[in-house]
Amino acid sequence: RTLVVDDVWGHGRTITAVRNRVSAAGGLPYTCVLHFNPYRNLFGSYRPDYYAAITDAHIIYPWEVDRDGPDKVFLNPPSQTS
Repeated sequence: RTLVVDDVWGHGRTITAVRNRVSAAGGLPYTCVLHFNPYRNLFGSYRPDYYAAITDAHIIYPWEVDRDGPDKVFLNPPSQTS
């Protein structure tokens, strides 16, 4: 038995690919995500075995905050000085 864990099931491509590899290797995969988005799911009625919440919101996880780019989020934004 193998538990495959991911942060989010958006389209479901990543976790489904890993689940299929575990199965192909003879394992019995179970899937678990923090957030499941059934509205973007590409795999019909297939869904994670375990999930903490169902949402269609875009979630920025704490481990994504330090990424550079146009969507960078500041936990403590720089103060506005005149």
